[in-house]
This record gives sequence, structure tokens and C-alpha cells, in this order.
Amino acid sequence: MSSTYSLPGASLSPFTTTSGGDAHFFEEAVTPEAIRAMIDDTSGQPSLDAYVTSGAPAPAGADSGGSRGAVLSRAMKFLLASMTKGRDVSELFPSVVKLVGNPGLAPEVRKMVYMYLVHYADATPATRELALLSVNSFQKDLAGGAPAVRALALRVLSGIRVPDILQIQILGARKCAGDPSPHVRRCAAMALPKLCGRARTVDASLAGGLAPVLRTLLVAEADPSVLSSAVMAYGEMDTGA
Repeated sequence: MSSTYSLPGASLSPFTTTSGGDAHFFEEAVTPEAIRAMIDDTSGQPSLDAYVTSGAPAPAGADSGGSRGAVLSRAMKFLLASMTKGRDVSELFPSVVKLVGNPGLAPEVRKMVYMYLVHYADATPATRELALLSVNSFQKDLAGGAPAVRALALRVLSGIRVPDILQIQILGARKCAGDPSPHVRRCAAMALPKLCGRARTVDASLAGGLAPVLRTLLVAEADPSVLSSAVMAYGEMDTGA
């Protein structure tokens, strides 16, 4: 029987503990420096095996695990496993956030990148500034890819507390409120209260523009999980939360 590990800031986990599955990502020790080397490498030939525990550089040509995509997948799983164990891996933010701009990134890896970004994009002024440089990439991912990626992209975008991009954030929430996926629409509903709170301090007219979005979710929504999130959003927005 398979099971999943929960991840900070994400409801979907890439890990399973089936026989031959991903449990080793939690059992093996990999240094942040080693993970950074895997993410930043452009040769396509590294192997994480040589980095386990010691963090020593892998010899050239040591990769037996396949493509660059496979290496990135393993690196991100080690990174997310470190997060679930309570380790602060925010130092890797500069390496991870630049992956969002890679159009060839595999959907599985892109989802894991966003799981990490959800947790750290607004953690410090430094990560916030770096996240701002990738706003265009976040917007592109709102329009394509898997529903999980679209939802995570909205969570990252709406979580950045910078007034200069508030209009972009509101447009993103409005777009996702009409997404065909209930999961994405639910994330849009959950984003509305925090965007409304920020808008009230910047421009009241922007806050008023969110009301039609919420009204549509309350009146026309058929999915119970989306509707319940919209009702909660209405309560928070109505009380000024």
C-alpha cells in the first residue's frame, strides 16, 4: 500500500513509500551544497549518489541515472524531503526560482519547484525580491500545464506581499476563478481575502473589483469544495480580515 508525506505549503505530495519508492529521500543525508550543485549544473552528467552524506563532488561522467530532468527530479525530492524534516533550506531559493523560467522543465519537476516556492517566496525581503523577477513566469504557468502547477503558481504569485504587483495578482486570481479545474478555482477563492486586505490599504477600488469574482464563485459554483472555500472567503472579506 502506498502512502504520502505531507509537504509544507502544498496539498499534493510527490512522494510515495511503495516498495522501491521514495522513502530513501528521507533516509539519506544530502547537504544543501550538494543539492545546489545538482540544480545549477548544466552538463547533464552529475549523479546525486556521490553527494549522499558526504556532499563530496561527483566525478565527471558518474551519472548512471539518466537525463538532466531525472537529476533535477531527484534533487528537488531531496530538497522537499529536507523541508518536511523541518530544515531551513531557504538558502537554495536563488537556484530553485530560476528553474521556473525553463520552458523545458518536466511537469513533475515544475510542480515540486512550486511546492518549494510556496513555502519561501515571501519568507524574507531577499526571497521576495528574487520572486518578483519571476512574476512573468508565474503568469505563464497560470495559463498552461497541469492543474496542480496552475494552482501552485497562483499560490506563489498571490503570496508575494508587494503592492507594485497587486493588479497582476488580482488578474491572476480572476483568471483562475474561471479555470476548468475545481482545484485551481478553490485556490483562487482562498487567495481572494488576502488580496482584498492588501487592496484596501492601497486602493479601495481594487478591493471592489474582487467582489464580482467572489460573487461568481458563490452563485455559479457547483463543486462543494470550491463553494465552501468561497463561503469562507466571503466571511473573511466581509469582516475585513
